[in-house]
Amino acid sequence: EWTDICLLRMFEAFLESAPQLVLQLYIMQVKGEADRQTVISCCISITSLASSLISYHRSLRDALPNAKVMNYTGVTLWFLWRLLTVSARILAIAVFAHQFTWWTFVGLGSHFLLMFVWLIFQKTKFYGGERRAEEVGFDFIIAFLYIFCWLNMKESRSRYRALFYYLVVYAENVTFVGLWYWKIILEVGSFYAELVLLWVMFGFLGGIGFMVMYYLLCHPKDIPLYVPPCSA
Repeated sequence: EWTDICLLRMFEAFLESAPQLVLQLYIMQVKGEADRQTVISCCISITSLASSLISYHRSLRDALPNAKVMNYTGVTLWFLWRLLTVSARILAIAVFAHQFTWWTFVGLGSHFLLMFVWLIFQKTKFYGGERRAEEVGFDFIIAFLYIFCWLNMKESRSRYRALFYYLVVYAENVTFVGLWYWKIILEVGSFYAELVLLWVMFGFLGGIGFMVMYYLLCHPKDIPLYVPPCSA
């Protein structure tokens, strides 16, 4: 039951809070100003997103009979991985939307369809493979979540799936922020443009670095870290 609660909390965070955060950052750019309260609110939101992923991950580990309790090093590495990759992703989407609003829907819609088809071909078994209609509905929700972050949804080695996902997302992020940077510099210039560019490009890579460190140092190597929550 705790795993299900953490899963629902994570869904709520990424289906509701993540789009709201993108919108909030978009409005800040349109207005051309940001008060302290809004900035603090954005920081809390992104921290909450990363925390929801940690809670879900720890609940999965607790459901595995042979898994050790996640130590502080593991929690820290996992948090930094998620914080950097998710924040870079949301920032890339928000700045791109500021200059290319309608193209943002095209880009994210294409990403969603790609992820949805990919999940279908993976033949996920959240419902044990017995209720295919419900499985497709679950894949639909996860495909939306994949706009912002990665989760392993199949019980097997995930390195190649993770590699594919992060290559796609990084290519999209670089495209989004690159086009935004080109447009904003040509139009009005911006003192923070270089900072945003560096955060999206290198902050994301830093997050991947923490992910690699986590899997090398803290991930249990003798058990797969995936448990269908409805059976946990």
